[in-house]
Amino acid sequence: MSATPPWFKIIQDLVEKYPRETTQSLSTLTSSGSPTTRSVVHRQFHLPRRSAPPSPSLSSSSPPSLPAIPLFVSTTDIRSSKASQIASVSPSVSVSWWFPSENSQIRVEGSARVVSTGDEPHGSDLDLLRKALWKKMSGHLRASFARTRAPGSRMDSYEDGKDWPETLPTLENAKDEVQREQIKFAYQNFALVLIAPHHIDYVELSAIPNRRTSWRLDYQAHEWKEEILVP
Repeated sequence: MSATPPWFKIIQDLVEKYPRETTQSLSTLTSSGSPTTRSVVHRQFHLPRRSAPPSPSLSSSSPPSLPAIPLFVSTTDIRSSKASQIASVSPSVSVSWWFPSENSQIRVEGSARVVSTGDEPHGSDLDLLRKALWKKMSGHLRASFARTRAPGSRMDSYEDGKDWPETLPTLENAKDEVQREQIKFAYQNFALVLIAPHHIDYVELSAIPNRRTSWRLDYQAHEWKEEILVP
């Protein structure tokens, strides 16, 4: 199997060509087995040093000889429903990613893992990635992790959130001790969502005739099997 999957350059090229088209629909499973979907932002790809599935439940089907699989990286609040569903219900997820400028769609099926404070050794690749993405966040987005109530929890009034910070700098730029504590609390809630794909479906509606290509990871053969499908 080649060092990188055949679909990887296709998606990389789309992201580089349309850097604003990074919104994906991420579906997870609830405790009742129902799918639930929300929008997330693709932050980047992460290429592990070797192929290690994010979920221990898949460890037996991913031999160490497999080349590293690029991981889709987004971020979340560790208190969110998606984080708890991935960790406690099922790591199986699906992603739908529409590129309007190209009239093309990427669908991803894979296994997800959430990485938050203390999950990775200090100075490890994922620890450094989490720190780097935290610094790249806007002040407004950083502040959203400092809300004292978990995402999706009930509020009596919108006024309940009037005391939450509207923007937060990085820790080294904190103006006082109060803001320092807010930043520390926010970073504790900040988490990565890593998705290791095992199936990619790519539809090109701008092409005439339309095209649809599927790549499925065959763990036994150590390769991605490509199929041309009816769109």
